[in-house]
Amino acid sequence: MADIAMIAPYREMVSVAQRLAEACSVPVAVAEGNLAQGVDVARDAVNRGARVVVSRGGTALLITQAPDVCIPVVTIPFTSEELVRAVHRATRLSKTIGIIRFANTLRPDVHTLSHIFNSKIIDIPIESEEEAPRRIAEAAADGARAFVGGVTGVTYAEELGYPAILIESCSDSLSMALSEAVNVVTKTAGLQRRVQLLRRALDLVTDGIIVADSDSRVLEVSRAAEKAMGIQRRSAVGRTVDHLLKEGAPANRWAVHDSDRLGSILVLSRNGPLAKQGSHAPTASSTFADIVGSSKCIRECIRVASRYAQSDFNVLITGETGTGKELFAQSIHNASPRRAGPFVVVNCAALPESLLESELFGYASGAFTGASKSGKVGLFAQAHGGTIFLDEVSAMPISVQQRFLRVLETRAVRPIGDDRIFDIDVRVIAATNRDIRSLVASGAFLPDLFYRLDVLNLNLPPLRDRRGDIPEIAQRMLTEFGSAAPQSPRGFTEAALAILQAYDWPGNVRELRNVVQRLVVCSESECVSASEVANALGIANHLPRPIEEAGDADPDPATRNLKLSAREAELESILRVLDECGGSRTLAARRLGISRVTLWRKLRAYVSDSTR
Repeated sequence: MADIAMIAPYREMVSVAQRLAEACSVPVAVAEGNLAQGVDVARDAVNRGARVVVSRGGTALLITQAPDVCIPVVTIPFTSEELVRAVHRATRLSKTIGIIRFANTLRPDVHTLSHIFNSKIIDIPIESEEEAPRRIAEAAADGARAFVGGVTGVTYAEELGYPAILIESCSDSLSMALSEAVNVVTKTAGLQRRVQLLRRALDLVTDGIIVADSDSRVLEVSRAAEKAMGIQRRSAVGRTVDHLLKEGAPANRWAVHDSDRLGSILVLSRNGPLAKQGSHAPTASSTFADIVGSSKCIRECIRVASRYAQSDFNVLITGETGTGKELFAQSIHNASPRRAGPFVVVNCAALPESLLESELFGYASGAFTGASKSGKVGLFAQAHGGTIFLDEVSAMPISVQQRFLRVLETRAVRPIGDDRIFDIDVRVIAATNRDIRSLVASGAFLPDLFYRLDVLNLNLPPLRDRRGDIPEIAQRMLTEFGSAAPQSPRGFTEAALAILQAYDWPGNVRELRNVVQRLVVCSESECVSASEVANALGIANHLPRPIEEAGDADPDPATRNLKLSAREAELESILRVLDECGGSRTLAARRLGISRVTLWRKLRAYVSDSTR
């Protein structure tokens, strides 16, 4: 049984690794494997008792991300010497060189390399194998004619017809990584003895216990939990808690805190609070991957929100109606250490004051006339260990704001009619489509509550400020809604997309969703036409007969244009040329003898006027 598994992504590296393994103080098994194949090798090594995996580049990254490889992974570094050697060889092939690397490897100093070799050096970091062809093509468009990188980058570059130089790991790099792996083995030996002691203690407890880390991945499962859930510890460790908990399985969750959030302990019990509720804790389904758009403003919102997810502070999300405030709230929750906890949604504008208070804080048995005899667990208590999302928080009455502020200050809640106070561990994300600062100034919103909520602020842009995202969003929605309708359209004409982009969307993404749903049902074309979009937007009477129907029109353009106003004829001409140019505004503007900006301004002005 080897304590260390060294996985080499290419054959030449295997022989170097084997020589070093023979001189190592602990048993080392060396095998070849790149990317997914390397992950399979790592899984096999874990099953054979390996304590540490050593690999490099994308293979090491994938092994680290594999949920069923729950042992330390040591990454073989790309050293500056190895990189310089590869770049030097590449300069004989081209004066513009792309360095393809996975994001977990050494970031090259392109400025220094460019100066040393009197060449243009382009850094090409990738997060996954699938990105490689696209990023290589982008670098080639920027002038790169030779590439250096690991096995993945070299393979894809050569497949695309470009010469590529492999960054080869020298024996010093392998030796350095192997020494680190030996240190890990030595340290983990003592830890394993402690883990065995902990495991024996867990097995003495009658309740089922699951211990998870800050990423909600299972670290330990007691014997009682194995029996209660019908699982084995070996298959459970490394998986997320959500995947383990059965339908209806009651569980109390306690968060474990130190200076940072360390993880959680779940106790399975037939008599726990969730069992009394008789239902699952609500969860969030959306992640940042569900947010569509590549515009600078929306990518910046995602970047900022991703950073917010790593903290535990309150977040206030502002933005017009339909901009996706709940989508961002769910994404923040699912990217946070609380992802395994509940995600409770409250629409503060949808409930009257008396009902909102009892829903938020709960009530004791007989607290008021009509109250349930068994009482009610409040939404704050239901969100314990997770996140509560307060939508339209600006609509919350002052009396409820005062109680809410007290909850934020004390991190405890007292149900209506109850003398007991319950500690809660809840992160608050609030949202509003109103100018909350003006509400504070007018006295409609408590200043102290605003300051408590506005620790981290995220302002979402309206759809009209990211018009370039509209085609991608509309196509994604068309594909989603059309999957259940066999005769639904498959895409949009360029003229149709031009109208969608020119429209101001006062209802933002929610309004766009409604329009696309309408088009899925009403469109009779394989590609949605400009006239169908105009009908769906309610502006058809303001548009000239569209180019898609040109076959039914007067064959003489001059005669037909006489029947239209000069502005309508101009719009029809723009739409026709846009379609003839495949949607390229640059080519269309050139053919029309106007600038690209003027073309866009004319189209947007016409559609905007049509909605007034």
